[in-house]
Amino acid sequence: RSYNLCSRSTLTANDYLDAYEARAGVRLRRIPTSSIRRTVEAYAKWAVKKLARDRHAARPAYADWEGRSFAAPFDSTRARKELGWRPVDDAATLVREGIEAPVDEYFG
Repeated sequence: RSYNLCSRSTLTANDYLDAYEARAGVRLRRIPTSSIRRTVEAYAKWAVKKLARDRHAARPAYADWEGRSFAAPFDSTRARKELGWRPVDDAATLVREGIEAPVDEYFG
């Protein structure tokens, strides 16, 4: 069997970056880009590689870029029932222990 070992927290990528920026005192450049745009860019690069006769050039796929969005929710119900998995579900605790503590350690 395989299990999703994750919490129920609803932290988004932007929530994570907001907390990181606030704690580290830095400003990160964020450039939201759609999966469609990334796919078009990948096809352009692939076409150049094919014209250059790169035999290792892999044809890009929209599903690959869409999958990188991590938009699908993870469900750890089975792990909770079968393994007794009890992760931290509180967003404030996740931010404190998973973002702020490592930032403090790194930036000292």
